[in-house]
Amino acid sequence: MTTPLEVKESQRPEIRTQVDKENQRIRDNYGSSLGESTITSIARANVAKTIRIHRLRDQRAEAIKRASTDPLTGLLNQEGFNQIMVVEAIKARKRNKPMAVVFLDLNGLKQINDTQGHDAGNRLIQSVAEVLIKTTRSSDVAVRPAEEQSTSEDGNGARWGGDEFGLILFDSDVAGVAEWWVQRAFPEFERRGISISAGAVVLNPEDMGRYKSIKDTMQAGLEKADSAMYRAKQFGDQSMNQIRITTF
Repeated sequence: MTTPLEVKESQRPEIRTQVDKENQRIRDNYGSSLGESTITSIARANVAKTIRIHRLRDQRAEAIKRASTDPLTGLLNQEGFNQIMVVEAIKARKRNKPMAVVFLDLNGLKQINDTQGHDAGNRLIQSVAEVLIKTTRSSDVAVRPAEEQSTSEDGNGARWGGDEFGLILFDSDVAGVAEWWVQRAFPEFERRGISISAGAVVLNPEDMGRYKSIKDTMQAGLEKADSAMYRAKQFGDQSMNQIRITTF
């Protein structure tokens, strides 16, 4: 059933053009067997139906975007990250290019939340997101996982908290990750007074076939990056920015 809103939308100039085209299509199909008013009514109903379908598609796309985006930072959340990561790993293997997965832990967030309040902590989280966006290419992918979610559907992966971020660096080997950290990320974190512990794993094209599926391979890569991050955090001075880079 056509709603009043859809009928109203069908009167808009850009929609009216579609109605006129639909009028002509109906005339071509039915000739003079239908009256002009009937043809117009059918055309408007058909166009309104098309409007309804496109609106539902737009609503679905927006819902998917909201479900895969962290509202505080605008970065991908864990669900969005996992989906993109598998797709891009397949592309990297086809292009015969390496890729790197980076985990970053924001040091001292709990203390800031406890002493300065969660608004201050949120601003710090947003500042980290700004650094990741500023220092990466448009082809790279940054994520802030939702608090206390597993990195895999079956719960076998390391657990990510609200102070942890993920990053995919495309076409990046060990030297590429080091260049991103030393030349771009490290200076920006230092300038903002942010303390980060990071771990990275580089996956070469031949690494993509080590496990039964790309998804399993990337899960193993996530675990290696996570372990490297915690080694950096455990053995370093948490007042300093540091990264550990490993290969698969």
